[in-house]
Amino acid sequence: METSTGTDLKIDVDIDYFEVDTGMIHESGEFGNLPAGEADGASLNARGTLVIDHFPIVDGSEGAKIRIEDNEVVEIEGGEEFREALFSTDGGRNVAEFGFGTNEEATLIGNILQDEKVLGTVHIAFGDNSSYVPKGDDNRVNCPLHWDVICEKPTVRFDDQLILDQGEPVFLKDL
Repeated sequence: METSTGTDLKIDVDIDYFEVDTGMIHESGEFGNLPAGEADGASLNARGTLVIDHFPIVDGSEGAKIRIEDNEVVEIEGGEEFREALFSTDGGRNVAEFGFGTNEEATLIGNILQDEKVLGTVHIAFGDNSSYVPKGDDNRVNCPLHWDVICEKPTVRFDDQLILDQGEPVFLKDL
């Protein structure tokens, strides 16, 4: 994944750890949130640089440059409060989630539950991934922190197949 703001990140995922949030809940105990509109799951291994484009929870986080190795944050330039939270929380430096916004009606409003759903964005979360990874799996991280940051206008490829081109959903062109 790449962005014009400086993100250059590679992420390994397992489709078995992914979910699609359509807003439809059919069975007691199923989970969802509103607005609906994302495909997301656990990161198994992330490496590279992530630049935060949008994170309304902590002021001063936008533009922070995060260096990631072996699925863990190793350094953050800028975003002091963000860095302090991740580094002071056991498990907080874990790259927990990789997701796509799929809701063409959603817009960035400063509420992460909607912002992560905006079509053409990608979100990366840090901290807890226990909602994706089953108990007993070595990739599971339980911690009190789960913070999603937004990447705007990313270019994303799965292997060599282009999925998003500077935020434009290439996969929709074929439908």
